[in-house]
Amino acid sequence: MGRKKEKNTKKQNLIQQKKFLISRTYRVSIKEGIFAQIYGNLANIGSSFITKFMVLLGATPMQFSILSSLGQVSAVFQPLGVALTHRLKKRKKVCIWVTGIGRFLSFFIGAAWFFLIEG
Repeated sequence: MGRKKEKNTKKQNLIQQKKFLISRTYRVSIKEGIFAQIYGNLANIGSSFITKFMVLLGATPMQFSILSSLGQVSAVFQPLGVALTHRLKKRKKVCIWVTGIGRFLSFFIGAAWFFLIEG
């Protein structure tokens, strides 16, 4: 009887650990989604923030058209990303690195203010 009770206790602990892990994953996913939405509204190409920023920088119509076409040009590289991720066994680290690099590049949009404004 002692072994059976011990088995049930281990099963219950395992179930509790899985439930905790799932609820923690949901919380992290929701928080990441909130920050991704904020980032997308502020820094994605074509957002009203970026468009206004370009107006403040005095962008030409050609620069506006280049900015608006960047989203379509980047779609050309999506199959390359799919092929790369299918060949990798550990995709999580690659995803984190690529996302981090993309978010870091947004820093240069903000830095453009200091380099392109004539004083």
